[in-house]
Amino acid sequence: MKCMFCGRNKEPSKEHIIPEALGNKDFVTYKVCKSCNNKLDTNVDSYGVRYINYSFII
Repeated sequence: MKCMFCGRNKEPSKEHIIPEALGNKDFVTYKVCKSCNNKLDTNVDSYGVRYINYSFII
């Protein structure tokens, strides 16, 4: 599988398009490697859960 972020061929990881912390269980992709998924969680998802109001999405 080729990661859609880094472009390297690595084993896929389950990535929640909308963070799971906001209640998303079904909207996922497997086109992200574990390393990029961890970076997304640390740098994007955690910020969004703390500071952005996603209530209009769910």
